[in-house]
Amino acid sequence: LADLESEEAETEISKIEQAQKKVQDKIRKLYPDLETGYSYSLLINGFSCCIPENIINEVRRIPEVKSVVRSRKRKAPDMTFA
Repeated sequence: LADLESEEAETEISKIEQAQKKVQDKIRKLYPDLETGYSYSLLINGFSCCIPENIINEVRRIPEVKSVVRSRKRKAPDMTFA
């Protein structure tokens, strides 16, 4: 297991964060109200965000974007009674 606090690891994480910011800036040109959620940089390089459905294909065409996955809303079960 690599040392995630090593200088090498911190450099790699910084590169990933910069790459994510670059993509987010490109998305903001399409959708200025972009708000991001979670950021992933350990096992995968990605982030979550909400964008209008009508710009999904434009986001997919950004060269640095490997995929866009649409999440589904899930309703929590009613836990009134157990």
